[in-house]
Amino acid sequence: MQGRIWIFAIFTLLTMMQVPQVYAQAEKTPKSELSGFAVLKENLQIKIKEWWDYWVPSDSVGQKSSIPKVVDAPAQSQDIKSTVPGQAVTPREAQYKDIVPLNGLVKPAKPYPSLGVNVRTESPAVKAMRDQPLFTSEASKVNLGKVYEVRDQIKLGQIIKITQPGRTGTSKLARNKAGIPISNWKSIKVTKKIPRLDIGTETSVSADDFNVEKLNWAVQKASDFKRLPTVEPLAAKEFQSALGTAVLKVNEPRVLQANFRVVGQPVSKEEIDKIIYNLQTGPEIKLQPYKVLPEETLKMVAALLLFEKGNSCHIIMGMFNNLAKAEKTKIEATYHLGACADQLGMHQAAFDNLSQVVASEDKNFASGALTLLAKDLPSIYEKDFYNLVKNLKDSKGLISSEAQDEVSYRMAKGAYRLKQYKSSLLHADKVSSSSDLSDHARFLSAMNTFALRDRVGALKKLEDLWNSLETRKVQDSNLRALASVNLARMLFSQKKYSEALDKYMQVPKDHALWVQALIEQGWTQLATEDYSGAIGNMYSLHSPYFKAVYQPESFVVRTIGYLNICQYGDAYKTLSWMEKDYRSWNNKLGAYLANHSQPKTLYTSVKSYIRGKSTEDVDGVPHQLWREMARRKDFLNLQTALNEKVDESERYEGVNAKIKEEKASIRWRAEQSKKRFDELKLKLTKAKTDRSLQKSIDQWRNSQKLERDLTIALRFQLAMLEQSRQGFLDFQKLSKVKLNRESETIMSQAGDVLVAKAKGIHSDMNRVLENNEFLRYEVFSGSGENIRYQVAGGEVGNANRVPAHIRPTKMMNWNFDGEFWVDEIGSYRSSLQNVCPTANTGTPAPRPQSDQAALGSN
Repeated sequence: MQGRIWIFAIFTLLTMMQVPQVYAQAEKTPKSELSGFAVLKENLQIKIKEWWDYWVPSDSVGQKSSIPKVVDAPAQSQDIKSTVPGQAVTPREAQYKDIVPLNGLVKPAKPYPSLGVNVRTESPAVKAMRDQPLFTSEASKVNLGKVYEVRDQIKLGQIIKITQPGRTGTSKLARNKAGIPISNWKSIKVTKKIPRLDIGTETSVSADDFNVEKLNWAVQKASDFKRLPTVEPLAAKEFQSALGTAVLKVNEPRVLQANFRVVGQPVSKEEIDKIIYNLQTGPEIKLQPYKVLPEETLKMVAALLLFEKGNSCHIIMGMFNNLAKAEKTKIEATYHLGACADQLGMHQAAFDNLSQVVASEDKNFASGALTLLAKDLPSIYEKDFYNLVKNLKDSKGLISSEAQDEVSYRMAKGAYRLKQYKSSLLHADKVSSSSDLSDHARFLSAMNTFALRDRVGALKKLEDLWNSLETRKVQDSNLRALASVNLARMLFSQKKYSEALDKYMQVPKDHALWVQALIEQGWTQLATEDYSGAIGNMYSLHSPYFKAVYQPESFVVRTIGYLNICQYGDAYKTLSWMEKDYRSWNNKLGAYLANHSQPKTLYTSVKSYIRGKSTEDVDGVPHQLWREMARRKDFLNLQTALNEKVDESERYEGVNAKIKEEKASIRWRAEQSKKRFDELKLKLTKAKTDRSLQKSIDQWRNSQKLERDLTIALRFQLAMLEQSRQGFLDFQKLSKVKLNRESETIMSQAGDVLVAKAKGIHSDMNRVLENNEFLRYEVFSGSGENIRYQVAGGEVGNANRVPAHIRPTKMMNWNFDGEFWVDEIGSYRSSLQNVCPTANTGTPAPRPQSDQAALGSN
């Protein structure tokens, strides 16, 4: 800031160097109402303002700081008058003599003619206002001679002292037309050392030695303006003539009058006096004996206070468990115990306790318990939930409006799992369209309709659901996959192959149903006689990318595709490929089932496969078969439920650890409070003998009382926590027994599912391998017919084949062993041509057809 002030002073003095020219111009002016120095000062102020606006930077709001506003002098000729009364001063005398004082009045300039003011006809009031000076100058002991002296001093001497000269930079940079340095990136070479850019240094200057001592300028102050004469009031006649209409007289304010509408005859005072009031004595108030609240009620109040506080379920679960054993607090405590278990992720305990409350149909807690149960209910409990609600006497009265959709959807799923399709359809249709579960409920409704053998209605529901998903651009990949696969199957059953093919292609590649959907898509392509597409899709599944996938049916589709284009060599090779792998797999699985048919044993083997590498065989069974058993949805649901049981058992230990931490924290706080209490007690003892400490006795006693109360409260909390911990240990013991029993049941169910799936895989492989014999017969029969046709002189589709008598010098057929791109999987097409024999009429030659081979001609 100091540097800016010096710069401003320097440019002010530089502006003063123009004083002689300004003064000389003023001397030539013939007429003026202002003195010569006044003209000089106004021009000087204008010049200073220009330099100020140029050098002073903008402030925080973007506005430049400014000096006091200067009234510009008009461009008119002015006379130079002396500021001393009775004495005239010429410019030449003022130049060489120190006799011209700078104090005086500066009168405002006359208005510009362009403003439209007629000076000749102006009123005396306007003239008096114009004659008042705007500013008064209070500068003293400064004359024009001193200004010239300072000017000569500036010319002879050096204004700014250079402390350190600058230098030119050594770096040579190219510049554009505007003079801006640029870099030529093409000429820059690769180097490990980056050259340093040298742009030189600036000259350092100092203004410490420059000082103007002979000039003393004071800030101008505004003059005290005199009050202008008052304008004469307008006469009444002139006011009325200007108004044009008579002025209405303002009346007195009116008082609001109440307007009551009387119904019937008015009532007089005499009639009111005739009314006789019969006063009766009220019943005597008898004070009832005070009943002390039971201990269970007091504990319930304490537990509820902590429950409402939130994040305290780990502390109060034991209290609620103890209170659930008392008859008066059983329902309420059981509800809050189930709510806390649900909050802590203990699903088994939550379902058991909340189910008891719902079954009681208590008017205060059953509805809330049902709402908690229906929200995010694990699938393992859906059957039990359906049976629970179905057996209620007044289920409609317990279902709140906010829980209607959740309860209906869970009921529909539970009924569907129990194969009660009519009931499931009824509950699924109750889910409102505004619910987040609406799309899933509509899909479930379509599945129930299909299960009830209404194929047309089911297809219509699924198509409406699919169109809605497409219109709203729903990104639920699981729902889209389920809808597209089932919709494609329904369309295929109605022989709408083109539409079914489109829906099969909508299944996301990252979904578990994609492989099965691609195989079914191959059957659809065979039905539409798109043999190249069917072969290409199965070729995708036979790539190394799917070497761990169990897919015997894909070889059947590929073989039938080759048969329909008379590529018998490729058909036979495909059958041999499947025989090589799947026959040995089938034998190994059969040997395993012969010695390990128990569900628990099979579950143990699958668990070993899941824990190990996915490419390792377990117990002599190929890993492809274990993977196929473990990926089924019915097994995955049971395994998920079993994992949740294990996690729930671990959460009990976590709650017990939290209670111990809470007790340790409270115990530490109680010890600190006891220490503070002892310190205050010691201070009070010293205050009895030290008078200087007696002024703090009252404060110390109040603090001692607070510490005593705090210690008592913390000890009470410790006692309550210990009781709660003991109650939680009982709750944990019973819950773990139930968890272990449920886990064994789920493990047994999962083992049953695995046994059924293993036997189903073994049976399917036997069936496929038996059908291979028929396909092999088709290959031999078709190839023999083709040979006989050619021997008889018939033509085949591809006439450019190598004759059989030419013996190749190297192998001309090989298996592809290149790269497979994930995004191309499912989009391959076979490039083999149809080489089936054709007659002269252009129709295919007759040959034997089996049921499987005939599928391509439908």
